[in-house]
Amino acid sequence: MYQLLTLLNGAICAVMIAINGTLTNHYGLFTATVIIHIVGTLFSLGILLVRRDKIRPPKGLPLWMYLGGAIGLLTSLSNNFCIGKISITSILALGLFGQAVTALVIDRTGLLGMEKRPFRPSSLVGVAFALAGIVFMLDFGEHSALWAILVATGGGVSGVFSRTVNARLSYHVGALDGSFINHLVGLPLSILAMVILGRSEVFPGFFPQVWMYIGGTMGVATVLLLNVVVPKLPAFQVTMLTFAAEVFAGVAIDLLVGTDISGKTFIGGLIVAAGMGLNMVLERLDERRALQNQKAG
Repeated sequence: MYQLLTLLNGAICAVMIAINGTLTNHYGLFTATVIIHIVGTLFSLGILLVRRDKIRPPKGLPLWMYLGGAIGLLTSLSNNFCIGKISITSILALGLFGQAVTALVIDRTGLLGMEKRPFRPSSLVGVAFALAGIVFMLDFGEHSALWAILVATGGGVSGVFSRTVNARLSYHVGALDGSFINHLVGLPLSILAMVILGRSEVFPGFFPQVWMYIGGTMGVATVLLLNVVVPKLPAFQVTMLTFAAEVFAGVAIDLLVGTDISGKTFIGGLIVAAGMGLNMVLERLDERRALQNQKAG
């Protein structure tokens, strides 16, 4: 079930990215980011009010547990910094590389209080396929754009830390409260980024097509889903399943709207998906073999 929820999260992310991209084209990057955070904050707050939930974070929680929204904003800004400096496909590949390495470290060490998961030999299959997909997507003619390459990789690292911190907070306050706090923390920081970095953006007025503004509600849904699945699945598995679902949902969206499809991204997604599918099968076989040995002993 948790694997299916992770795939659903990836599909929602793809739709959200498409909608938020339209909003960004109309308002500009930083203004759109503020709007997305306002919508997400109000939407999650509205659900809490309807349910009559009271937000009462337990006393004594460390400050870092409240910083998921701030770290997530870094991911968005890093990706947007790289646009125009390296290809979109390379941004995706480098971000995936940063996510995969960080996820493996968290799984192996139990960083930030997550469950420590010993590395299984069968996991090498998923790692090998992930690396193959990343290498396939990379444009090696962009090696001169060193800063953009480093920033894109860092965006993947911050993405994993953001979802992990949010999951740790949700363990104490609940998934919905955690989503609300995530957006609430990100809102003033996104406003600050708009004031400092987005001063040249001209606000064109409210655009009447309401669907352009629902990306923030989808952001709440993705944080909720991640708050549920992150404590239950290896971080590496969450990363790969989410990426594969994003790629295939993105292809479906491109086909519907008539946009050109990136063949390198699609094939890279196929390689990653094949690796994860084989990896999950091998893990199940390992679990059954261990259970049989335990019964025999």
